[in-house]
Amino acid sequence: MAESTHSPYSTSLPAPTPSTTATQTTISWRRVLLLSAVTTVVISLLIVQFDTFDAVHYPPNELTHKPIFVLPRVNPRVLHGSEKIGEGQLLGPEDIVHDPKLGVVYTSCVDGWVKRVRVNDSVVEDWVNTGGRPLGLALGYFGEVYVADAYKRYYIQGEKAGSIDVFIDRLPGMPDNIRYDGEGYYWIAIPTELTFEWDLARKYPYIRKFIAFLDKYFQRPSTERNAGVVVVDLDGKPIERYYDPELKFVTTGIKIGEHLYLGNLMKSYITRLNLTQYPATTTFSTK
Repeated sequence: MAESTHSPYSTSLPAPTPSTTATQTTISWRRVLLLSAVTTVVISLLIVQFDTFDAVHYPPNELTHKPIFVLPRVNPRVLHGSEKIGEGQLLGPEDIVHDPKLGVVYTSCVDGWVKRVRVNDSVVEDWVNTGGRPLGLALGYFGEVYVADAYKRYYIQGEKAGSIDVFIDRLPGMPDNIRYDGEGYYWIAIPTELTFEWDLARKYPYIRKFIAFLDKYFQRPSTERNAGVVVVDLDGKPIERYYDPELKFVTTGIKIGEHLYLGNLMKSYITRLNLTQYPATTTFSTK
């Protein structure tokens, strides 16, 4: 009888099953991906350290003021029912100014053109090319058009002549162009709502530096949302807000008759909304 070579002290391991092998492979890949991601982040942070740009800390009082997101009247779906004016002909219409005598609006585009659009039929005309990047626009007393890029509330007469003060704070996002409608209200463009990501960037300069680095050499993640306009009275009291979750980079808002016109850095048209048909409605609370 043949003698068995099997030792009573030896142990027998079960053969790996296909499911076990697949699980181990998945875990290995996850580890590789995690390690790659961590390594990429670490290298990126080290590279950012050598960039010459440095962000500074916000003043402490700027971070304590919480923005007001809910106003007395709100339209949170501006794109519903809106029209696209001059689609494909108006590249990045940053600002809009209305000339009621001629019945036209002027808008500043990324291709250097200040274009003229007829209000009654929306026909677009190539008016003047500046050879640069026109931004803010202003209409002179005699119909001339000026190009500007910023605004402040500056007193030119009265007791506060020569001084500057805060017209409104705690806006729901970063302000851009401001337009007076001739009816006692200012329309302030909000390119993006103050998101959680932007709030972190405001608190921590290094995050802002990293975002600037991505913007300069690569492409930063898009966190913009809920762009639109905020309407305030002559004393800076918020009255209405028009925005949409799908809107980004709204740079100007102007009321002409019963319509709201919105300029946008990233679009090839002006958005127009009939305010009679799609008004801001009353909200029940403010933050």
